[in-house]
Parts: sequence; structure tokens; C-alpha cells
Amino acid sequence: PTYWGLVAQFWAEQLPPTVANVLETYEGSAYAYVEDWIAVALFNRSNTAAWLGFAVTFVVRPFAGLVCGVAADEFGRRRVLLASLYIMFGATVGQGLAPAVPYLGAAWMFACRVLQGFGSAGQVGSFTVMMTESAPPPAMGHAAAMISVSGWLGFIVALAISTALNYALSPAQMLRWGWRVPFLLTALPGGLVLYYAHATHESAAFEREHREPEDGGARVDHMKADLKATVLGHWRTGLLGTAGVLGVSSLQYLYSVYFRQWLVQACGMSTLQASQVVLAG
Repeated sequence: PTYWGLVAQFWAEQLPPTVANVLETYEGSAYAYVEDWIAVALFNRSNTAAWLGFAVTFVVRPFAGLVCGVAADEFGRRRVLLASLYIMFGATVGQGLAPAVPYLGAAWMFACRVLQGFGSAGQVGSFTVMMTESAPPPAMGHAAAMISVSGWLGFIVALAISTALNYALSPAQMLRWGWRVPFLLTALPGGLVLYYAHATHESAAFEREHREPEDGGARVDHMKADLKATVLGHWRTGLLGTAGVLGVSSLQYLYSVYFRQWLVQACGMSTLQASQVVLAG
């Protein structure tokens, strides 16, 4: 097959997890784009508490990613990816269903954000490994690049939807139910992704390494040993990789989230105008 034939064949197999990666970054940024409404509806007008709800996801991710990464090595990338998708989409829709009740709504949102962080960590790690292991060697660079491209697409879709909502709805409507829409919109594409993700095959590289099946207890013991070896034996590499991801993610959110807030607070723009500027960029 030609290069583009290999690419087309690869995407026919890996489209569901790729869409899931789009939805992962979509959810994270969607919260930030409706944070001012969430603060009023659930956090007693406290922007600090609402932003802590945003941040708690990222606090959970490094620890969840370490656990899910080792689990993916023992039980399979596909299994961990599917489990992570169920957690991630359930938590995302759950955020849109948070009750507007004092304290209960805030606790509900925090719990969903913690679960969303755990699910996202498992999804991103499993997706990245599956993409690179499943890609045909001539198209491996293309597959790796699409990890970043699909992530940025999530930011764009979230900003476009939040901008449209701020344009179409009144402040009263946004406060009552409009801020919930970005989260609830993930139900349909998330359900389709889950349905088709079940047909996704395990990577050939993993299957070659795990030809001899182990019982569940042995796998758990093996996973614990691998986790300990990873933390104690590769902590320098882990810190270096974490710092790199931290830098890239900080730059992404600096423009897509913080810059929008700065335009509103420092430049006197409306939320709609600031969103349009960021979207145009």
C-alpha cells in the first residue's frame, strides 16, 4: 500500500480513541470557558473555589497516570483505555448534572473533577501508547503528530461552543442551564466512541509481549512490582518527562484559558469578545 493508504487504514481502526482524545481536552477547557457561571451556580460566587475545582483534575492526573500506565502494561492498553473512557465520559456528563444546591453541588462537581482527572490520565496514556504501537512504521510520525492535533481540536471545539452559547443565550439562561450544555453534549459522541472502541484491537506489540496468560493474582503482583520499580528506578526520567508535559500543557492553557481571562479583566473586553479573539488566534 501507498503511504496515504497506510494512513487511511490506520485511521479506520483508530478513529474512536482519537475522537476520545478530542473529547478529553474538550472537557477540560470547556469547564474553564464556563467557569464564571459555575462559580455563581455552585460555588457561592467564589471564583477561587471554582478554579480549585478546575485544578483538582490536574493534581490527580500524575498519580492516576502512573497507576494506569502500569495497569496498561499488565492488563492491556485496550482494557485500560475502555475503563478510562467509561470513567471520563461518566464524570463529564456528571458535571453537567451537578445539582444547584449549596455545598452539595460543589461537592458533586469536585468529585466529578477527581474522577475526570483519573479517567483522562488513563485515556491519554493508553491512547498514546496504542497510537504509536499500532501505527505502521512508515506512518508512525503521522500517528504521533495526530496526538497533539486531536488535543488542540478539543480546545477549539470547546471554545466555539462556549462562544456560541454566550452569544445565543441571555445571562439568566446561562446561569440556569446554559453552562451545563458543554458537558451534556459529550453524551452522544461519548456513547458512540465507547460503542466503537469495544471493536478496537489490542496492539500487536502488547500481544507479542504477553503470549503466555497469567492469572489475575499474578498480574496484580506483577503490576505492584512494576510500579515500585518504575518509581524507584526511573524517578529522574519520570520527573524530566513530567516537567516537559507540564511546560507544554502550561503553554496550551496559558493561551487558550488564561489569555481569555486576561482580555476580560485587564482589557475590559466582554467574555464574548475575548472568546472571539482567542478563537481567531
